Amino acid sequence: MAAANEFKSSFLEHIDLGVRGWSSYDVNEGNFSKTFDLKEILDNSQGGESFKQAWNKDFSWLELNDNISSQLRRNAIKN
Repeated sequence: MAAANEFKSSFLEHIDLGVRGWSSYDVNEGNFSKTFDLKEILDNSQGGESFKQAWNKDFSWLELNDNISSQLRRNAIKN
């Protein structure tokens, strides 16, 4: 639960930076849990086998960013 709260705080704090167009979506304290499925984010942020071999890591920041963008497009309202 602490990691989920940390993600939420960090996302809401930095959304104004305009990362990948994320600031164009209306995400706030009240609708955050309806916008993001954190289990989906974690499940889909694992790099594939070629990624793991190339980078020697299990977690892919690119996959994480892609999943966040995908969930925003599906679940959030654009400003």
